[in-house]
Amino acid sequence: MIPVGHAGDMEERNLLAELLSREAHALDRFLTARSHLGAWDKVAFFQSRGFRLTVDELEAVSKNIEVLLAPLRRADAEDVPADALPVRILAFGFPLPLEEK
Repeated sequence: MIPVGHAGDMEERNLLAELLSREAHALDRFLTARSHLGAWDKVAFFQSRGFRLTVDELEAVSKNIEVLLAPLRRADAEDVPADALPVRILAFGFPLPLEEK
């Protein structure tokens, strides 16, 4: 859940900002090293799309992402193939304010 804009949520908002900063740093490190990663560079992806959804539809998207990711091997797993690397998958779903006409 994304923190709301109340003063009591400032700590959660700061934590979210710190986590996003770390993810941005990790992405920057990948982009710097990507020419040395061969096949990994070819399969890495970024997607950003806009949709018009209802609350129920956005909730379904969130649940479907969880179902999709659930069977994947966790980054802290010990019994991994020799060629497995940690991979970050980020997902955000939040409404954008509509511009008034």
